[in-house]
Amino acid sequence: MEENLIQLTASWERYSGQELSVVAANHIFQIDVGAHAATIDYGSVLSAKELEKSARFFRQEDRENYIVRKYALRQLLGKFLQQHPADIQFHQQANKKPAIRNLEFNTSHTKNGIAIAISQVPIGIDIEYIDPYFNYTDILHQCFSTAELKFIDTGADPRLNFYILWTRKEALLKATGQGLIDDLKQIDTLNSFNGRVFTLYSYRINNIILSASWIQKNNPLVKLWHYTL
Repeated sequence: MEENLIQLTASWERYSGQELSVVAANHIFQIDVGAHAATIDYGSVLSAKELEKSARFFRQEDRENYIVRKYALRQLLGKFLQQHPADIQFHQQANKKPAIRNLEFNTSHTKNGIAIAISQVPIGIDIEYIDPYFNYTDILHQCFSTAELKFIDTGADPRLNFYILWTRKEALLKATGQGLIDDLKQIDTLNSFNGRVFTLYSYRINNIILSASWIQKNNPLVKLWHYTL
């Protein structure tokens, strides 16, 4: 069952600073925190507010994840906007989602992993570590429709199927700008949503599931990148 939703032929290319555009493609970046945490010069890129927040994390791994995430986001947005990363100015939308002018983006993070999506249309992304110890069955009937429950239960790997649908649900919510809602069963990750057609792609990278969603618009190309700066 899971093979029906995961993009098995996905090809991830190395991103090392080349110029990119959202005119013809949506861009998805996957980042390994451990590969960058000790090497990036974040002090000249992050804002004073971001640096202050980074110092408040109790756990080192959370602090490193935050720093790499903010650093990579600023570097990437700077490339697309042709601005210095430190000059990027964010503002908050009504739903408190950070935004910038002339570009759509979204971020997500998990254990040692970060995902960033950049597009010209509203886009959402979610990345999750497949935790072998998480008791996902406790939340199934609260969060998934009958069709989704069938998809999870009848697959060869129900735990994997849970994470596929969970990340798709989160990505779809973020793409619509709704954030969390009371009844997650309303979010249909197998068909359309509220009469609007959204693209939903899911990828597996070792023990991580990543899903992205955006309003369908002429079915633009999707470019997948391993961030290696």
